[in-house]
Amino acid sequence: MGTKNNPGKFDCLAAAHPDEPTFVLLGRDRDAPALVRRWANVRAARGEDPEKVAEARDCAARMVGWLGLLGREPFHILPETETEELERLRTTTLPMSRATTDVLAERRRQIEAEAFTAEHDDAINSDGQLAFAAACYAIPAPRRGGRGHGYVGLLWPWSWEWWKPKDRRRDLVRAAALLLAEIERLDRS
Repeated sequence: MGTKNNPGKFDCLAAAHPDEPTFVLLGRDRDAPALVRRWANVRAARGEDPEKVAEARDCAARMVGWLGLLGREPFHILPETETEELERLRTTTLPMSRATTDVLAERRRQIEAEAFTAEHDDAINSDGQLAFAAACYAIPAPRRGGRGHGYVGLLWPWSWEWWKPKDRRRDLVRAAALLLAEIERLDRS
């Protein structure tokens, strides 16, 4: 990760053993920046030395600059699988919207204030009850019905003392937090 005349701190050719297979990407290769960025993202996700990851990302940026000097645009590589795309998103820092932080705060409230822990959810929600409850909160109030009738009457999975609708936004936040809890439960099973 450097140049021929100025190798970087983590230069792989200098560190290679005699006869060890190597592969070199040149700055003029239009695929090189995306491949180096992908390598850096995978290594970051695996806990690689942050300085090494930063050098790789800097190298990718310099490759884009080199291509620019040559009057060429870099290619962009699409994720090969959904899992790969999810991993990319996990390792990318994105600003969180108010909606996202509110959903996460509601999920935390459910755990801390209501004691709806992973163990609780696993013990009493094996038939999709969390998803049914989320659906009830997601249905707009004029269309949902209520205790014993309408959609809520058909879908609400628990005792009516737990049915606590508020306003539209708060209900959607609660629905999203319940879906998050259901996804977490499925991930544990």
